[in-house]
Amino acid sequence: MGFDVAVQFKETVALIDVRGTPECMKSVLVDLGMNLPETPYSVSRWDLGTVYRVGRNRCIIMADMSREPGLLADLNEFSRGVLVQCTCVTDSYLGINLTGPNARDVLSQITPLNLHEFKDESATFTEILGLRGFIIRYGAEHYTVFCDRSYADYTMKRMLKCALLRDNSG
Repeated sequence: MGFDVAVQFKETVALIDVRGTPECMKSVLVDLGMNLPETPYSVSRWDLGTVYRVGRNRCIIMADMSREPGLLADLNEFSRGVLVQCTCVTDSYLGINLTGPNARDVLSQITPLNLHEFKDESATFTEILGLRGFIIRYGAEHYTVFCDRSYADYTMKRMLKCALLRDNSG
């Protein structure tokens, strides 16, 4: 008997990595009408996307793919003269959604991250199957894992195997 979880690829979204001091990131994001999340590992939503603060000096902007060219142009314009580096990483990562009552149980088999302390509406970079990845927790039953695109099929297959492997002997 397997875990009660659905594992499927996420529709491709625009991902932009923004790095700099909190003050500098905040000044660039405000020009775009976005807010820098107040604390690391928190989330801020705006009408065109989401900002995930994944550390003191780093955030990931996620938006619809149709917004990517305009968002990059705006970020490049607003970051001139500011110590902020904006890099499009859309082509580097592919997302996998885990939904269902046992999503955390499956995810705990592929990452050392303490998922019991990982709060709702939070995000971080961590190890996923020995590789660097980005995890978002939307709620107790919904996570998204962004892994290196070249390892996406491998990661998906491992997650599906983990979903099938449930020890009911106890």
